[in-house]
Amino acid sequence: MVVSLVAVVNDADFNEIITRYQCRLHIKARLEADGLSYAGARLALRCTPALTYPKKDFELVFDNARLFQNRYRRLWLEAVYPDQSLIRTRLALTLAAGTKMPVPAHWQAHLTVKNEQGDTLYGGLYTAVQPMEDMLLNRTGRRRGTLYRAVGRNIDGVFVGATLHLPAARLLKRIYPQCLPFDAPPPSRPGRRRRLFAFLAGSSAAPHQNLPALIKTLNAPDKAGVPAKTLSRLIDMESYLDFLAVNTLVQNNHVYDGNYYLFQRPTDRRWQVTATDYLFTFGRSWYGRNGVLEKTLLEQTPVKDVWQMRNQLSRQTLTNPHTFARFRDKVLAMLNTTFTEAALFPQIEAMFDEITPLAQTDSLKWPSNDDFAREKDRLKAWVKRRRRFLYADLGRPVITAGAQADSRVIALTLSNPTPSAGEDIFFEATVRNAGQASTEKTVGVAFLVDEQYITFGTTGPMSAAETRPVRAVSAWRATPGGHSLIAVVDDVNRYPEISETNNQREIRFWVETRPAGPPLSDARLQDIAFERLPAGRVRLAALVQNAGRADTTDLVGVAFFVDGRYATFGVIPPLAAGQSQAVRANAPLALAGTHQITAIVDDVNRFAETDETNNTLSRSVNFGNPPAGWADAVVLEAGLGPGRLAEGDNVYFEATVKNQGVAATGNVVGVAFLVDGQYITFGTTAAMPPGAVQTIRAVSPWQ
Repeated sequence: MVVSLVAVVNDADFNEIITRYQCRLHIKARLEADGLSYAGARLALRCTPALTYPKKDFELVFDNARLFQNRYRRLWLEAVYPDQSLIRTRLALTLAAGTKMPVPAHWQAHLTVKNEQGDTLYGGLYTAVQPMEDMLLNRTGRRRGTLYRAVGRNIDGVFVGATLHLPAARLLKRIYPQCLPFDAPPPSRPGRRRRLFAFLAGSSAAPHQNLPALIKTLNAPDKAGVPAKTLSRLIDMESYLDFLAVNTLVQNNHVYDGNYYLFQRPTDRRWQVTATDYLFTFGRSWYGRNGVLEKTLLEQTPVKDVWQMRNQLSRQTLTNPHTFARFRDKVLAMLNTTFTEAALFPQIEAMFDEITPLAQTDSLKWPSNDDFAREKDRLKAWVKRRRRFLYADLGRPVITAGAQADSRVIALTLSNPTPSAGEDIFFEATVRNAGQASTEKTVGVAFLVDEQYITFGTTGPMSAAETRPVRAVSAWRATPGGHSLIAVVDDVNRYPEISETNNQREIRFWVETRPAGPPLSDARLQDIAFERLPAGRVRLAALVQNAGRADTTDLVGVAFFVDGRYATFGVIPPLAAGQSQAVRANAPLALAGTHQITAIVDDVNRFAETDETNNTLSRSVNFGNPPAGWADAVVLEAGLGPGRLAEGDNVYFEATVKNQGVAATGNVVGVAFLVDGQYITFGTTAAMPPGAVQTIRAVSPWQ
């Protein structure tokens, strides 16, 4: 059923919430839902990250005397902007509703915003969801409990995930803002709860008294992990295993380093976990955190992938034999009952039939009408592939021991055997396949320092008796004192082995407090890009970071190679420690189509570095074909938003952008914001026609 919502508002009020969204204003609205009038309702803009998209997220607040369907005081209207099917959230919540995990009420809804003269100001198709705070804290009429929202975020230019590892004390409240305290009084009128939320999220008067104890227990230095009995005492394990099973089935990979709630029940003080959203599910996700949306609907996330192992609670659960067996049984049971073609395909058909007429007239939705029509079959095909993959991952066919691989770590080394504090160290494991068959799949190695997951490395399939080094894909910043390093091969169980008990190796090492020598710079390449110039030529560019502890002592140069042949170069002044800067090539090039671009920083060795092996980066770049006309996006003005600022305030950057070219831009116009040369955040807006001027606001604040 699609709920019909009509909100009648004042023209000026509606324009104010759109243009002054940072104020989170609520405006009066005469509301009708499925033909029933709801007096005293209010309308507000809701989701900050989606503010730069054409289609906005809204919040509806109903008067206490006239609740929606006599039960619900608030509704969140989610534009489901990245979802071409427009039903992923509803489909995932319907699946979760058949389990013991907390699931909010949800509907498909169509919103029309009109002014008092009857003119339509806004409208579109939405997923309406009961806010999780209301659902958890008002179930069966009670308003008690402690609720935190886990929000991994960029802090000082570095992403910090809400992975239940031990954070610095100053980060705890920023990563896990508290929504309501234990035994919170009920709000008496619309707006009061919002002020209460805001106060508690940043107030030192409401300390996170219970959350640190949970995190400390999950991070106890015990090689055997947290016992199953301890997990059951702290966590509602039946509910949490349902949470893991559902998110494994729908491949909700973004729920382990943020995007979830932690709720401590007042009755037994045990914790429940539930997701904040299901936008990136059923194969729809981002490639890491570089802002590229997955389009091919991949289904190959294992049950013990790096996503799950980043989070301390899911890692403890999946590495404990007892709780993993219970989790595996839940996944297999759902694969046989609710996550089947017979169960899901009729739901997909019915949901598409309900919304198709409204979706085809929704001009602000993410997909085109053709994309939307194709997504139904793409969803069904993904479900089939995901089921096959999970059966293979959990229910492998029986293979005789003599025909299996047997991967072992036979050696473990550091890039510097005598590291100093602050130095970036790369780990390397020597892996041998001691079995009698090929692994047939990628061989992965997880690296843990002091039993905390740090990074990983991979190599291709290994034949029987083959030995191969596997180097970590990223470095560990050394801290002083003694440490243990553990390497675990086949940590996510990609292939069957003769023995699963010989997959790890451990060494101990010492990090000196003082540097072994004078501090040095360390120039690295972070990305390769290009800008289109008139007459069809391009200028190459590379983003260089000085990851060392000292400024470079000379110019920083970058040599550019096209398909293995030297093409041009660029230089910038000396780069300070910790700073990043783009280096543009001096000479433009006539390039079209796809080419392999290689950049080498400090190619002529102008200065000494801590690591001379990380100066090269190669990318396959598609330069396309020069269009007949050109867009030209320029930043006219940058600002810090309205009002005076004090130390510790959250600042949302804004940039006024103009397309001064003769052609429209691409699908999205993005702006990166840097403070003191360090990347902090970004903002986006839709395509801009020639001459258009648009204010673009950062998606996250800087403090």
